[in-house]
Amino acid sequence: MFCRFPARPDDNESILNFSRHAGGLQHRQSSTSARIALAGAIGVGFALLMVQRLQRADAAEPDLMQTLVAEDATLNNNLMPLAADWDKSREGRHTAWGFGLEKQLSERLGMTIDGQYDFWSPREQQSGTGFGNVDLQLKYVFLKLPEEDFAFALAPALSLPTNSHLGADPIYVEADITLAWGGRLGQLPNVGLTGYLRALEIQGDLGYSRLFDSKGSGQFFFDPVLDYSMPYLNYATAGTVSVWLRYFCPFIELNLDQPVGSGDGRPSDLFLMPGLALLAETYQASVGTQIALNHGTARDEQVAVVASILIFMDVIDPRFAWTPF
Repeated sequence: MFCRFPARPDDNESILNFSRHAGGLQHRQSSTSARIALAGAIGVGFALLMVQRLQRADAAEPDLMQTLVAEDATLNNNLMPLAADWDKSREGRHTAWGFGLEKQLSERLGMTIDGQYDFWSPREQQSGTGFGNVDLQLKYVFLKLPEEDFAFALAPALSLPTNSHLGADPIYVEADITLAWGGRLGQLPNVGLTGYLRALEIQGDLGYSRLFDSKGSGQFFFDPVLDYSMPYLNYATAGTVSVWLRYFCPFIELNLDQPVGSGDGRPSDLFLMPGLALLAETYQASVGTQIALNHGTARDEQVAVVASILIFMDVIDPRFAWTPF
């Protein structure tokens, strides 16, 4: 999974909304900019596809697609050199560039360290740039169902400010706890229609996040994900999928945030995020567009494009797969 980055700190409500996202990101952009960014990200994906040795789907059973906003239940040895977020709303403009590292510590335990650099320009306050929070997360896979090809993980995390303010606004410590799950329908019979359904992957998370501000603000979040793994379909059908399709994973994700405890009656935020991931031998590039589904979210024309690149370090060099425990 991708990281959940901290918020733009214009007020407590937006802090909570923007802290959802990492491994996720939850941001806003005008629809025109969203389309431009989406087209550009897909173009970069095709360029990477042409220069990369694409052998992963042919050699061995591929791993699950790593989710973009939701926390996934997999343990990995990944470097995230770039996670981009663009935002433009009636409150102002926000841009963030993220980076991070995920390391598997044992068969069932892993950790993630990530952060971001923010550019925040509110309409009625002082602009600010600088490093946001550093996010520390542990992930424990407490249940594996090998026959059903499913796993469940518990992931506590702590977000620590590197600055007390961004522009004129304060930044707070945040903590969250997440239950994540993931697997594919690989146990279905490999005949007829069910043979194609085996490539469906079901992932997602459910959790609670608390901001340590004067209001005691918190929120519940729920992010179910459904994706279709063309790499797995190509593997299961002995390489019969076209070379132009076999490395892609189209996905759709639902992002729900329900604020609690702040006393301001803020409504929930609800997004639908269709997207596309390119799963190659040594990297994954993902892009998604968040579309507001309820009035409270849509009133600011909240449409976002989020993207990330993950590099599989243990595939590049098996020594990165070393586990200390």
